[in-house]
Amino acid sequence: MLPGNIIMVNATCEYLDFNQNGWQGKCTRDFLAPSENFTDWLNSVNAKATLKYRSRSIAQYKTADVQWFIKTMSGLSDNPQAIFNVLKWCLRPSRALHIWRISQKMSALGIDCPKVILAARNRVWKPLGWPIDVLIMEKSPGIQLVKFLLNTSLTAKERNLIKEMTARNLAHFHQAGFQHGDCQPGNLFIDPANSRVCFIDNDRTRYCQKNPWGRRRNLIQLGFHMLRLCLFTPADWDDFFHLYAGFLHWDTKTESSEYRRVMAGIRKRLKRIEPHA
Repeated sequence: MLPGNIIMVNATCEYLDFNQNGWQGKCTRDFLAPSENFTDWLNSVNAKATLKYRSRSIAQYKTADVQWFIKTMSGLSDNPQAIFNVLKWCLRPSRALHIWRISQKMSALGIDCPKVILAARNRVWKPLGWPIDVLIMEKSPGIQLVKFLLNTSLTAKERNLIKEMTARNLAHFHQAGFQHGDCQPGNLFIDPANSRVCFIDNDRTRYCQKNPWGRRRNLIQLGFHMLRLCLFTPADWDDFFHLYAGFLHWDTKTESSEYRRVMAGIRKRLKRIEPHA
């Protein structure tokens, strides 16, 4: 790794410029590339990826000292005729660096998210070639909300505590000015011991204060998945929404209005697909 200028993100986190084998981005101060040739190392890890699509892959890397998740994004659409998406990927700024920036913003405002170890982009053909992004993150604390709620041994009290904790953390997330790109129970990690929720998969997470549409969209996404997967009963969702509204200090009129809008969006989505058993 070739050292660069130290960038102070906040009082407790420092990042360096990362420049190696055509890769350019940011990495933590204590990051050491596992190999002199970063591209070769990345290809060897991706060959064992646990999730692999045409446009992205996710692999795990474990040693005695670290446990990383490595996300590689090529932007090659699963639909070869999606020319607009191909052009957008080639011309847009680095998605890995966007995730790095939004993660730092989230952490600074008290929102839990995976710590980014490295975020970088490489262009295969110089000077304006096909871009490939790589993001290395630490393992998220806790358990996925979807796996937690599928545990049949949970008591009613434990389920209610999870419901309240999720509503409180999502309200804090929105109150801080964020909207998630894919707010579904697989992207929320529950840490009951600390009453925290960790938000992962922040590729399309945005910081945009005073955006009721974005907040409403997240509630529709979450409600749709919770009801479709039968993780919540309709009564559970009503309780969750009431708790969420309470944490945002909504009055009765605002809560009722927002509930109607969100439920209309959820019902529209549920009509397109059969619920899971």
